[in-house]
Amino acid sequence: MKKQRLVLGLGLNDLDELTYEVNGDSRRYKKHYTLWKYLLDTVKMRGYTICEEWKKLSNFKNWLNNQGDITGKSISCTVLGSHHWSPETTIFVNSKLIQFFTTKLKDSKNEQGKYPAFISDPFSGKYLFLGAFLTADEARSKWKIKKHEIALQLAKLETDPVIIDVLKTRYL
Repeated sequence: MKKQRLVLGLGLNDLDELTYEVNGDSRRYKKHYTLWKYLLDTVKMRGYTICEEWKKLSNFKNWLNNQGDITGKSISCTVLGSHHWSPETTIFVNSKLIQFFTTKLKDSKNEQGKYPAFISDPFSGKYLFLGAFLTADEARSKWKIKKHEIALQLAKLETDPVIIDVLKTRYL
């Protein structure tokens, strides 16, 4: 039996297996370990929290194994409005959606003393200029309206009902 060890002072690797795969001369961490360690890193470095259950790698791995195909997806708790990792607050999301959710408006004046509003268009991959406004509130309002429009378009392409609901309601 492998010795259980604490990872980042937070989580217990209680699995009786290697956390990596050997391929010739190289080693690569297994997907469940890589994701679990990422969660622990966010707790340690960004102030997130993690449920007691997932402090054990075996519990996280069991949850992960029931998530279906996660190819091309990123793990997130912030999409559901949380900074807490748990089975109830964690979801796998298309990587492009993660970028859409995490892109924020910058509240700073330009050289003309106005507040420019830009938004990233996930369909074209380009930034759209929404205008330059006298106040940060005006810029934020225009940005939020456009963000909601794009979110509704993204919702039509999504199959996960939880993500569809978030897209339809997040920017109202």
